[in-house]
Amino acid sequence: MSKYDHLKRYLEGRPAATSSVALGFRQIERILGFDLPASARKHRPWWANDASHSYTVWLEAGWETSKVDMASGRVTFVRLRGARPGAGRPDRDAHRGTGTGRTREFCGYNFARLCLIDPDRDPRGQPREYLPQGRYRNASGLRLHRYGTGPFCRFRIPADLHVGGVYVLLMDGSAYYVGECENLSGRFNTGYGQISPRNCYEGGQRTNCRVNHLILEAVKAGYEVELWFYETADRQAIESRLTAELRPPWNSQGRL
Repeated sequence: MSKYDHLKRYLEGRPAATSSVALGFRQIERILGFDLPASARKHRPWWANDASHSYTVWLEAGWETSKVDMASGRVTFVRLRGARPGAGRPDRDAHRGTGTGRTREFCGYNFARLCLIDPDRDPRGQPREYLPQGRYRNASGLRLHRYGTGPFCRFRIPADLHVGGVYVLLMDGSAYYVGECENLSGRFNTGYGQISPRNCYEGGQRTNCRVNHLILEAVKAGYEVELWFYETADRQAIESRLTAELRPPWNSQGRL
C-alpha cells in the first residue's frame, strides 16, 4: 500500500467514458490529504511514467501523465488504452529493462515504449540550454547552417540499446518524428542528444540540430516526448512507409 493510494482511487473512480483528467497540484494535494514533496513542484521527472517509483500510482490505476505544466502547476492524466484497474504495475523489464513494457501499433508494426526524452535540467527544473557552436575553431570561415543557431539541450537514453530498427518520437499521443538507425543508443546519445560544435556549421549534421531544438522547445512548452522503437533489419523501407502514412510534422525539412 502506498500513501498515494487516494490518487489511485480517485483516477479509478473516473467514468469509463473519461479519457483524460487535468488536475492542479493543489487539487492533487486535496485528494491525497497532504502536500506534495518539493521535487514534485520543481522537477518534471518526478511525474515521469516510471513504474519503479512507489508514488506513480496512476499507472496502477490505468492512467499515465501526458502533459506536465510546471509553470502553472497542472498535470494531465490520460487513460491507458485497454487498461484494467487493479492489474498492477506494468512490467518495466519487458523490453531490455527500460520503459513500461507497453506496446503500440503503428501501420501494422508493434513498437515498444522505451523511455521519455528528458533533457538535463537546471535547479528550477527547466531544461538547460546550450550554444556549443562557439567552441568550434572555425578556421575555414564556415557559416552556421539553417538549424545551427540553437539553442540546444542535452539528453541520454539507456546506453545498452545497440540495436537497429525504426524509432518514433511521440507527443500528446501523436507521432511527431520517425527515423531509422543501426544503433539506437548511439544515434540518440552521440547524435541527437549532444550537439557537437562542428555540426552547427555548413556540412554538419543538420538533422541532429533540428530535432534536438524541436525536443527542447516541446519540453519547454510542457510536453513529454516519448521514444518508441521497433527492432528490424528492414528499417529503411519501414521508415519510408511510416513517414508517408503518419506524416509526422518534425520530418518536414522545411519546418523548425
